[in-house]
Amino acid sequence: KTWQYVYCNDLFCEWFARTREQVIGNTDAALFDPPFDESTSKYRLDDIEVSQYGQVLRTEEIVQFATGTQRVITFKVPMAINGNLYVGGACVVIDDKEHINA
Repeated sequence: KTWQYVYCNDLFCEWFARTREQVIGNTDAALFDPPFDESTSKYRLDDIEVSQYGQVLRTEEIVQFATGTQRVITFKVPMAINGNLYVGGACVVIDDKEHINA
């Protein structure tokens, strides 16, 4: 697997201060500030788990977005499209009114 982004929506671009062109075709390591170890990243390990077991993964975490630090619930889901397996994701801000001091 290459773990490259094949899609992102406008909110993802806003949250991470990236254009769609900067995201599509790149990996987490190319998009996010160092130090970012692709092989041991929690995000990569979650992707691998979803890919291997084919089940939805729900996590609650604190994420540093370009717009501030937020507590979120993240869902990762296996998606089979034209015989290819992808890992899709969605993120829900738990409290949009309060930034977390991390």
